[in-house]
Amino acid sequence: YRNRELRKHQFFVYTEWPGGYYGSPSIPGSRAGGVIAAAWGGLKRLGKDGYIRFAEITMSTARALMDGVNDIDGLHVIGKPDATIFSFGAEGLDAFAIGDAMERFGWTLDRQLEPPSLHLVVTPAHVPVVENFLEDLKKSVEEVRANPASSNQGMAAMYGMMAKIPEQAKVDEFILQFLDDLYKA
Repeated sequence: YRNRELRKHQFFVYTEWPGGYYGSPSIPGSRAGGVIAAAWGGLKRLGKDGYIRFAEITMSTARALMDGVNDIDGLHVIGKPDATIFSFGAEGLDAFAIGDAMERFGWTLDRQLEPPSLHLVVTPAHVPVVENFLEDLKKSVEEVRANPASSNQGMAAMYGMMAKIPEQAKVDEFILQFLDDLYKA
């Protein structure tokens, strides 16, 4: 680009997504061609029957995880998901602090801002780890319940702060500036 001002018009920023603030160097965002090619290759390799088998296994695993989350005191699955992607929130506990605790057990969960929750995309890789995940989730809930101050640490503190920013226009400007600095030559 001739200058930074022109380049900023390429960037895509959306701060009202329930998942949080989103900034991308282009409108397609995280849908790069490599992901599409990998999906096509996977479908070609598995075939229709293999794809259906994986879909059934993954849906069954997602249901087991959702049931397990709902069985943990203080947690609830948000909505009634019909797919292998779901979010869960916490009543009387900081969901983001639970996410931080899960990371200490080796699990990575995406944070969602509205409502404050944790997000999980279930894949066939989750099939053998359902029990371990739910055990670690119970331990994480117990840890946060025993230590409410954990809301002021780690990613929990950052996500809590972002949810309280009064002027979203300032957030848009900040994300644009970040992308501009990231991609300057």
